[in-house]
Amino acid sequence: MWKNPTTPFETLANAFRFYKLLPKRQRADLLLGYHWDHSHRRSASLLSGAALMLRREVIETVGGFEERFHMYGEDTEWCLRIVRGGWQMIFEPQAIVVHHSGASATKRWTDLEKRREQYISFFRFQRLALSRRLMIGNLLSGWLASSTQLGWRFILRQPRDEPRMVAKLYGTELKQALLGRNAHILRTR
Repeated sequence: MWKNPTTPFETLANAFRFYKLLPKRQRADLLLGYHWDHSHRRSASLLSGAALMLRREVIETVGGFEERFHMYGEDTEWCLRIVRGGWQMIFEPQAIVVHHSGASATKRWTDLEKRREQYISFFRFQRLALSRRLMIGNLLSGWLASSTQLGWRFILRQPRDEPRMVAKLYGTELKQALLGRNAHILRTR
């Protein structure tokens, strides 16, 4: 369970590990993700699409998955529509769901290609669902985080393929957003 939509604060706090400066309880409330106690039931704004159980009225009211998503991001967009539609989502710690995460992707893509697809979907979600201001803030913080990671990996002489790709994707998307253009990433498949 994560915040939905994500914010520049969350991106930077997680990327630069600023969360370590926060008390655990405050960290859990502000950032969710891996920081909160998953043993308690709580309200949520984003849950995995692989583990959602919904009332029929929810789908009738907000619709189903957005078809412009090929893979990844469709549950994020859907959950945001559900919450914006006035429905409450609950994380239930007693529920057990087995999801073979990434099984379809590993048949199609390398790890780097899979990450690229995840980012493309993340950008598509932002263009479809967020205000321009929040989208640009998220893109700027993501570009800063990925560029910093790229620099550190260069200094430490570690592999740089993924952070190079991510920084380039963020940079391209940020440039398009600042220019007010629809980026190539919104292409349909």
